[in-house]
Amino acid sequence: MLLLLSLMFARPILRTLSDFRRVASQATTDALTGLANRRSFDEELALEWRRTDRVGGSLGLILADIDNFKQINDTHGHQAGDLVLAEVGKLMAAQVRQVDFAARYGGEEFAVLVLEAELEGARSLAQRLRRDLGKAKITAPDGTVLQVTASFGIAAKGDLARAEDLIAAADNALYEAKRRGKNRVASRGAKASATA
Repeated sequence: MLLLLSLMFARPILRTLSDFRRVASQATTDALTGLANRRSFDEELALEWRRTDRVGGSLGLILADIDNFKQINDTHGHQAGDLVLAEVGKLMAAQVRQVDFAARYGGEEFAVLVLEAELEGARSLAQRLRRDLGKAKITAPDGTVLQVTASFGIAAKGDLARAEDLIAAADNALYEAKRRGKNRVASRGAKASATA
């Protein structure tokens, strides 16, 4: 009798736990790319900012924006755009170190927290991501092979006062990379580097 009762109650409890895990995952993960979502990124940035304030260390940030993304959607459809976002997400997940934190920041923008890295470490990772993305061939649903590029802005915590300042610095660098011709990496306080 006891075994029968435990089996009766075990199934609903396991189903509830499974539902809870699924909902928790959906709350922190971007469904399209499989990367962390913006909310998760904001929480991780706040956590890492406090950690580096408390125990020291360095923190870099990469913001990436897919070049001409609207044109991909307008020419090949939103399914192609979704496919591009998913492929960029896979590339980022494969290229960042396990200690780093990659996220879909919003729209066609991505962010990577580069832990224990100064500006040069973030620049090196951003250049690798830029080169690998430029080599990737993404086949759209209509059969067209798309070659996608992205622009990258990088910044490091250094003497910045707030996490928002780090985001602003990386964002300003990203827009500098866009202004200088796209498909390049730019950093706060430095000239944009070449596309090679």
